[in-house]
Amino acid sequence: MQIPGADGCIIQPMMKGYELIVGAKRDTTFGPIVAIGLGGVLTELISNPILMSYPFTYEQFSKQVLRKKWHALFDGFRGEKKIDLKKLYSVAYGVGELMQSSLSIAEIDINPLIMSGNDFFAVDVRIVI
Repeated sequence: MQIPGADGCIIQPMMKGYELIVGAKRDTTFGPIVAIGLGGVLTELISNPILMSYPFTYEQFSKQVLRKKWHALFDGFRGEKKIDLKKLYSVAYGVGELMQSSLSIAEIDINPLIMSGNDFFAVDVRIVI
């Protein structure tokens, strides 16, 4: 939405949903390591991410998610919309793929990635070259 007189400012509608973080760093031994966990302000409070060496399969990814308490978000915790786990896998895999294909990228952080049902919104993205 553009507001007259607010050059260079973009205001976006408020997004509702769960906040996750998806990020990656390059490890000299293992290559790209992708992290998935609770995002937004919860990242600092509850540091309980999944760490996976890229590439990884959907089966490996979903098995790791089911080991975390926050997997309840994918089942529609407290009446919220269920989260599409395959879509989150696709985002996490894509971040790993980007790290693999561009050796100049040292780090990627998407935080928060807001998820509501099948809708995903990358609110803040940081890429370190």
